[in-house]
Amino acid sequence: MTLSESEIKELVARTESCLNDLHANHVLPDLQEVIVWLDKIIANVPPNAYYYQCRSLVKLALCEGSVGVISSFAIEALDDICKAIDLDPDQALYYQNRGEVRLLLLKYRTNEADRTNEMALAMRDFETALSKDPTVSAVWLYLIMLNLLFDNWDEAISVYGQ
Repeated sequence: MTLSESEIKELVARTESCLNDLHANHVLPDLQEVIVWLDKIIANVPPNAYYYQCRSLVKLALCEGSVGVISSFAIEALDDICKAIDLDPDQALYYQNRGEVRLLLLKYRTNEADRTNEMALAMRDFETALSKDPTVSAVWLYLIMLNLLFDNWDEAISVYGQ
């Protein structure tokens, strides 16, 4: 079903309102409904990295509370943010988000080699984000944390000093 331009604008407005509430920690409507809205938007507009990034954030919020078996939303969030990066590789925020998704995936990884690999990939994402925008303090903190987890004390101190 093709949506009209006004229907797409309405869905975008509702979605952005919900995302603003998500960032402000307000009570949200059903996040599953927001995903349905984003699915409709993505299906009816040319590929747009912003909408994939938004859907990734919503899926990430849905899997935050789950423990144990890997959440399908976590894998889907990773897929969406990777698609956003493919569409717009110059956005530091997208690399930061992908690193954060990878850190979330750590709680589902039981094999030490998988955990180490996921941390290395997250570190690479944070380093890329930092190279694109060195002003985001959260990225610096993630890099310090990961270097400490890898026992790279000198590098952690170097990142802290920068």
